[in-house]
Amino acid sequence: MNMDADGLLAQLEEAYRQHLRRLYVIALAITGCPAQAEDAVHDAFARVVRSRPTDVGNLVGYLVSAVRNAAFDLQRRMPKVVEADFVSFLDPRAAEPGSNLQEQEQRMALARHMAALSAEEREVIAMKIQAELTFQEIAAATGEPLQTVASRYRRALGRLREMLEAQATQGAAGGGHAR
Repeated sequence: MNMDADGLLAQLEEAYRQHLRRLYVIALAITGCPAQAEDAVHDAFARVVRSRPTDVGNLVGYLVSAVRNAAFDLQRRMPKVVEADFVSFLDPRAAEPGSNLQEQEQRMALARHMAALSAEEREVIAMKIQAELTFQEIAAATGEPLQTVASRYRRALGRLREMLEAQATQGAAGGGHAR
């Protein structure tokens, strides 16, 4: 889309309202820190406003790339501060009061397993599941071949499945929780 400065700002405001959660999730998957993820999203929007691109084909894809770059920049500059709550962005209902203890334990286990994945694996899962991007869109945003993105996603899901199955096997062998 070819636009003037005012048109760009209007488009960015609309994109911010519509896609903030998607962009935040991508940044969170990369940084592992909610505060750094917020900073990455804001840094990305500030960079786009300052650079004032005039010919952007797909604004959302452009913003995904900008957020991704800002998140990796922050990750390089700052130490990893805290482990993210990876489950809350996969399932927004995760933090709802009234969820039973077993569900909370399952969510905590999934969060630990997500943290065990590489940043690239978390990123592709976040982009595919939460941001609802296609493999083509992910490949365009990351600059990686489509097959690499698809195989990384399958590999990450396979690793999560293995970790969850191993945990279930250990839980069954241990006879459950002592109360």
